[in-house]
Amino acid sequence: NGVIGGVRTFSWVLVPRRAGAIEIPALEYAWFDPADEQYRSAATAPVRLTVTPAAQIATAGGDTALAPIRTGRPGILAQMTHSPWFIAVQALPLILLVVLMLARRRHRGSAGSGRQGRAALLERLAHLEAAAHGDARTFYSTAVSLLEDAHTSTSDAAVQARCDALAIRLRATMYAPVMPDQAARTRDCDEVRAVVHDACAVRGEYSKPRGRRSTMLTIALAAAGILSWQTSAAADPAADYLRGNFAVAAAALNDRVMDAPGDAAAWYNLGNSYYRMGDPGRAVWGWLRALELEPRSNDVAHNLHLVNAGRAAAAVQTWFPVSAAELALLAALCWWLALLCAALFVIRRQPGARVAGILIGTACVTALLMVAARRAGPGAVVPFGTGADLYAAPTSRMQPRGRLEVGDAGVILKREGEWLLLRLSDHAEAWVRTADVGAL
Repeated sequence: NGVIGGVRTFSWVLVPRRAGAIEIPALEYAWFDPADEQYRSAATAPVRLTVTPAAQIATAGGDTALAPIRTGRPGILAQMTHSPWFIAVQALPLILLVVLMLARRRHRGSAGSGRQGRAALLERLAHLEAAAHGDARTFYSTAVSLLEDAHTSTSDAAVQARCDALAIRLRATMYAPVMPDQAARTRDCDEVRAVVHDACAVRGEYSKPRGRRSTMLTIALAAAGILSWQTSAAADPAADYLRGNFAVAAAALNDRVMDAPGDAAAWYNLGNSYYRMGDPGRAVWGWLRALELEPRSNDVAHNLHLVNAGRAAAAVQTWFPVSAAELALLAALCWWLALLCAALFVIRRQPGARVAGILIGTACVTALLMVAARRAGPGAVVPFGTGADLYAAPTSRMQPRGRLEVGDAGVILKREGEWLLLRLSDHAEAWVRTADVGAL
């Protein structure tokens, strides 16, 4: 009948500044009663607390202290794989392979191009020496054709001139009325042999520097990509943290993880700072983000065990403890090796290189699919503070139906404005405000 009801909850985080017995005084809240048309007030009872030093906090698991914070330069693996230069460097071997294939295709039509062309010329020269003892016209016809191919195989002008001059003389001899005797044909064969050997030698001299230049270009481009990638040092929270300025340390670390989400040390230290501030929910959130980046970290596992966050840890752990950054690095390594095998197959036509390239390429694709599966999987959230209220519908006009406790996690099923529909650990579904949870 036009009546609107609801519940408004006010929360404060209280950080004691000293140990001992303290009393939280009564808190009053003034409100207007429309039925009586006057203001009323509600008050809480005073609360007495006993504050103990952080090093003496007892836990259910028996541990008494957090693992220490990390100082110094952070790990670079996750930051490196998040860098745009990491992606750019992966294009270098593909570009070099395409250039190599285009160069091979351009010289494929030439009989004397490369090592195979020189081998073909020398093989034909051996046949020519055998033909010198047979029919004279066949010998001279074969010699002229060999000299023409030798001319094409070399870029040295002097050798080309010798090939042309000798080809003209032998062509004239081939059509002479009287064929030269065996001794003359042997001398002509020796002269052809010398010219062909010179053409092959010159070809080799020109091919070697190109190979060296290609290798040096590859090394230079790879080094440029690696050296141009730089990591910024993490904000060192040790001073503020050790002085007890946990809020200041948390603010600095929040800025750090926004700029470098792959910095596992910053996420870990952020979780420690929130825990010291009395916010176990945000502490678990920071530690779980660190666990995604370093799945084998003993410090993170210790702190999660400290707050009984096993169910939340299960939301980010996989059946094998390898991070997405490590999988990306493995995929990049397999990519380079696969393209190296492809280059060896293009240059030397070795069947083993092709088989190895296919196997290594399969490993590269598998690693990439595993990275994509992790990033495309359903997102999970953990509560901030001491827990998050759960609702049956995306509205706060009704009483909460329960709470998402610290150490538990929910899987995101749907987003609607500032609300998330979650599947809980007991397979029930409920809505939660986006501001009350942290995404993983």
